[in-house]
Amino acid sequence: MPSNLLLLFLVCTAFMVHDVSARARKDKDRKKNSNSRNAENLCEIQDPNRTIDCFCDKVEYQNASDTTCWIFNELQQDDAVWDYFRTQTNLEKLKFNIRPDGNLRFVPTRALSRLKRLLELKIQYANIAELTPYAFANLSSLQEITMTRNQIIDLKPHSFSRLPSLTQITLDENRIAELRRDVFVGLPELKKLYIDRNNVSVLHDRAFSHLRSLEELELNTNQLPVVTRETFAGLKSLKILNLQENRLRMLGDYTFSETPNLVELSVDRNVIQYISERAFEGLSRLSRLTLSENRLTALGSDVLTGVPNIRFLDLRDNALRTLTFDTVNPIMENLRNVTSYFLVEGQSVIFRIAVLSVSVLT
Repeated sequence: MPSNLLLLFLVCTAFMVHDVSARARKDKDRKKNSNSRNAENLCEIQDPNRTIDCFCDKVEYQNASDTTCWIFNELQQDDAVWDYFRTQTNLEKLKFNIRPDGNLRFVPTRALSRLKRLLELKIQYANIAELTPYAFANLSSLQEITMTRNQIIDLKPHSFSRLPSLTQITLDENRIAELRRDVFVGLPELKKLYIDRNNVSVLHDRAFSHLRSLEELELNTNQLPVVTRETFAGLKSLKILNLQENRLRMLGDYTFSETPNLVELSVDRNVIQYISERAFEGLSRLSRLTLSENRLTALGSDVLTGVPNIRFLDLRDNALRTLTFDTVNPIMENLRNVTSYFLVEGQSVIFRIAVLSVSVLT
């Protein structure tokens, strides 16, 4: 009998402990929700001295999905304003605009960490000199990041990291000077990367090696003096590559061999004087190649051998003195198609392609 009483006592004690723990959790959750509701609603900030105004599609507590926030004073990382975002944790689209009288020198990671459903983030007109590691709070739902016109100079390793749903990064019109390795890591779904209209002059080998799913890369309007095979290592899925308006002087052997699925390649408006006969080796799917406004005086007889599917070739405004049948022969059948284009205007002398029975006078 005593043993039965002891067993009954232990069972009752266990139920009491469980009940106390459950009540404690409920009290904690209730206090958390109460604090969130008592915080200033992000969509209805009443403080007359506020430094941010957010315009939401719905202003009720935890009901907004889309908001644009205007910053009109300088904010610090420990500013209480970032806690306002806990009143709208269901946001899917968030945009920050910095007015001329405002200033933002960092990505607001503290605010982002509360937005587990965020899909799109845009920040523009800030003064963010550098992007720090894991700046985007490892948000698993985030699909698009747009950081246009933010005066960004430096991308630290892992600036863009652990973002498993991210498909597009836009960094155009900043001041980025160097692209290191391991800036872009843990981005298995990234398809589009735009780093055009910056000051990139140093591009480290294998800087994009983790981007196995990338399909479009825009590096136009930078200061790149050279690209090599190792520049594009890892980009097996790349389809579109834009290198227009850089400072490239030559394209060496196998420059693009790490991008076997490339369909469009733009290298216009550089200062290219020489292209190796193996520069385009391995680009069997390439259909569009633009080389206009460079300083080419000749093309080797085998330079197009590795790109038999070219249907759009632009050589305008170079200094070509000759263009032989052997050079064009690998793509000749494609050029007979009415939907194909072969643009050669603006050369320094007369040249002829016998198989087409034409001569072009410029």
